[in-house]
Amino acid sequence: MLTLAGRMRPSRGSRLEVLGHDLPADENWVQHHTSATGVSGLDDLDDVVTVRSTVRERLAWLSPWYKFVRYPDDQQIAEICRPAFGDLPVPTAKTRVYKLDEPANLLLRIALALASNPGLITVDAIDQLHDLSDQVMLLSRLDAIAASGVTVVVSSTSTQALDGIDWTTPPSHLDLTTTAAAKEA
Repeated sequence: MLTLAGRMRPSRGSRLEVLGHDLPADENWVQHHTSATGVSGLDDLDDVVTVRSTVRERLAWLSPWYKFVRYPDDQQIAEICRPAFGDLPVPTAKTRVYKLDEPANLLLRIALALASNPGLITVDAIDQLHDLSDQVMLLSRLDAIAASGVTVVVSSTSTQALDGIDWTTPPSHLDLTTTAAAKEA
């Protein structure tokens, strides 16, 4: 997952193409057009700060060094979080990160990853959400993100969440060939 997002180099001698660019040759381009989330130690959120502070920090990292970034209000938080949360409740600016449940925490991390307008986002270990219905909900949200034109790559150590999807009307952007092979494995 980190290799696809340009955060780790591919094995020596191997060639990988991401969004039409070769790795490792175009590593900088890939890093600037992809986001990785759900990776323990990479995008963990500081539990004691507010959502407002967390979002402001991400926006500050994305802004030029000389630009002052104000703390966002509830409306700005909602705008930033809407692509990841969809119709689900968005946390308020003053909510402390430790008060977010597992799905809201991961969706906030995805929203922060989407703030850079990546062409590809990787979401590692969706089974870090312990409740199977939360994993199914997350796959649905990721399908909506994929429908917006962002390539979404997901990993999981279990295929149980796939059983919770209504396969008569599969998610619109899910590669059923890959999913079927993974489901059989």
